Amino acid sequence: MTISNNGSGEPLYLHLDRSLKPKQVLCGSEAMEYRREGDYLIIEDERVSEKEESEINIVYSGRINYINNISVVDIFASTYYAALPPNFAFLPMIDGDYGEKSYDLSVKAGNTVISNLCVENNSSDIYHLSGTSDTVCMFEGFFSERTENGTTYYSAKYGAIGDDLEKEYESSMTFDHWNYKTMNLTDEVYPPPNKVFQIYYYYDTGGFPMLYGDYMMVHHFAKY
Repeated sequence: MTISNNGSGEPLYLHLDRSLKPKQVLCGSEAMEYRREGDYLIIEDERVSEKEESEINIVYSGRINYINNISVVDIFASTYYAALPPNFAFLPMIDGDYGEKSYDLSVKAGNTVISNLCVENNSSDIYHLSGTSDTVCMFEGFFSERTENGTTYYSAKYGAIGDDLEKEYESSMTFDHWNYKTMNLTDEVYPPPNKVFQIYYYYDTGGFPMLYGDYMMVHHFAKY
């Protein structure tokens, strides 16, 4: 990743979920010292702090299994299923940085991968995710996909929701929605999103729709 630090001389704080364990932190190809404090990697190296822009490579591993404040697992990653929502540090990030970034990711997965980025299936288990956005989400599993009036809708393929999905989306459009930058509810009018993810997603949303740039998360409870 390329980091703009404005030559401030200050340490660089990167948010990386604590379930992910760094193996190496490199400036270009040279190793750098860092320390881990909770969800943060702290880099105090003049090759980063004294430069306006630096290329940083981080090698890390781990599996996310996040239990939210209502004791529900809704952020996780495994071989065949994953729920990695936007603004969650499964990729290293600077908190509060909403500038657009260019992404070029190769994802090895045992099941279908969807994302707000452009997704190409290069082989049976390798997915190429690319594009420019200020946030990234990624889901893996069994999904249904439909496109109407230029908007693509994704939902769980195997469930008992049935035709309620369209009604649920229409109903959600009558609600206020979360502004993901301020985390406040707003009734601001917005253009139709390019993608809508109708996927269980309660984390920090209270069940309200969450609009991220040109895509939307619409939470729902599965009916069994």
